[in-house]
Amino acid sequence: MGFLVSGSDVIVLSAAFFGLLVFLVTHIIGLRGFRPQRVPGMLLGCVVLGGLGTLGSYFWLVGLKVNSALGGITSILIFSLLVFHYFSGVFGMMEAAIRIRLLLELYGRPAQSATPEEILQNYNESMILKLRLDRLVAAGHLKWNGEFYRIGNRILLIQIGIQRIVKGLFG
Repeated sequence: MGFLVSGSDVIVLSAAFFGLLVFLVTHIIGLRGFRPQRVPGMLLGCVVLGGLGTLGSYFWLVGLKVNSALGGITSILIFSLLVFHYFSGVFGMMEAAIRIRLLLELYGRPAQSATPEEILQNYNESMILKLRLDRLVAAGHLKWNGEFYRIGNRILLIQIGIQRIVKGLFG
């Protein structure tokens, strides 16, 4: 027992993967050329370009037919899921970067172990706080003027407000 793959399945998947390729290429170029404060907008632009690449390649392969709209929607859906997994895999790993660096450092030691004092030489609270603040500045949530931090994006405040309301309602 096997499974059958139709020509339209191959076209849908090819379009989704082409869109992912467009997204990845623009994402890599964008990360090298944009200031950290502009990264969120650049990422959104990369997703839009990848989506346009998905739709463009799909309709280029099948032609502009009314009955092919479902395949285009399916291509966009698959592209969106691929991009979601890319973000959750790559950027989710960045959230766990300190843990991973710690594990790799321990793995690289001869006995694969370290005392708490040895660990704290490289991983102290101020270093961890600096990494998190740098990440918030890079995402545009905070702004740093060389002296102090300011709120850089009001969307985070809206999310905090919604979270407080939900917590108040449900305890």
